[in-house]
Amino acid sequence: MKRFLLAIITFFVLSAPSYAAHIKGGFFTYQYLGPGIVDPTANRYKITLTVYMGGTGSQPTPCVPSPGQLSNPINFTIYNAANNQFLQDVSVSITDQYILYKLNDEPCITGDQSGCYYYIVIYDLSSIELPAAPQGYIIAYQRCCRIAGIQNLVAPSGAIGNTFTIKIPGTAAPQNAFMNSSPQFLINDTAVVCAGSYFQYSFQAADVNGDSLSYQFCDAYQGGDQNNSAPPTASPPPYSFVPYQSPFSGTQPMGPGVTINPVTGLISGIAPAANGEYVLCVCVNEYRNGILIATSRKELHIRANNCVPLVAFLSPKPTTCDGFTVNFQNDNPNPDPPGTEY
Repeated sequence: MKRFLLAIITFFVLSAPSYAAHIKGGFFTYQYLGPGIVDPTANRYKITLTVYMGGTGSQPTPCVPSPGQLSNPINFTIYNAANNQFLQDVSVSITDQYILYKLNDEPCITGDQSGCYYYIVIYDLSSIELPAAPQGYIIAYQRCCRIAGIQNLVAPSGAIGNTFTIKIPGTAAPQNAFMNSSPQFLINDTAVVCAGSYFQYSFQAADVNGDSLSYQFCDAYQGGDQNNSAPPTASPPPYSFVPYQSPFSGTQPMGPGVTINPVTGLISGIAPAANGEYVLCVCVNEYRNGILIATSRKELHIRANNCVPLVAFLSPKPTTCDGFTVNFQNDNPNPDPPGTEY
């Protein structure tokens, strides 16, 4: 069944270019695998890039990326973190791809919220030996372009690219951080956000080393452009921030009414009133024995939909002491549809 689904997806990728899809977020992770095999003084890592691509509507076929957006293979560009010197490009192929799909509608939200949310593409570099380096390494990948009409970016947002990057700590880092594995983000990004309404959205990550994690909003990076949409070599750091549209910023990507819990990674608050896409980037700081050893980044486009959460308003009516049964009715002037349960 899985192979059949992938065959259908491949067919539409090759035959339906009218369904434009654009990158809508992503993140790097790495795992420490142990000392080098060829060079025992080196260190081995597995490096993974997860890319989110656009999904539209409830039909599966518009969710697949257009041929111009799905690159295979791509290059992971590696820089020396001490001086941002280019070291090498490593060709990496797609190892998995699938649709992130909400099968069921949210019964307590107006409208039908089921359908495709993202098309997920995974690039895995299963093992690479990196010589011991005091300051470590920076891994980067760049790709253009984003979708048009993003609410918290300066227009034209469709000309703004992406830089996904992560730093692997070096041998001079405290707490033996070069033997670290980065936090692993959970891919469960189908939370429904209604414009102008309260919402919760989890960016929580898990850490296999047992390190303490803290979360904060940070600026997303841009990279690549319409003239060079898929650079074979990512440009060297430091990277430029995306241009935010006032009053939004990297630390307030959905305005002052939306915050992130630094301990749990739970984003919550009142979404902006304008429905549409918003770019969010979350930095996750790793602390080992109270010392900062590494930072990971996850970027995502979150859509504020034209919907309304349905909330019951229960106003108990006074009763006498002639029984133990109290009847309630929903006094909300915009009642829920029949059959809604709480």
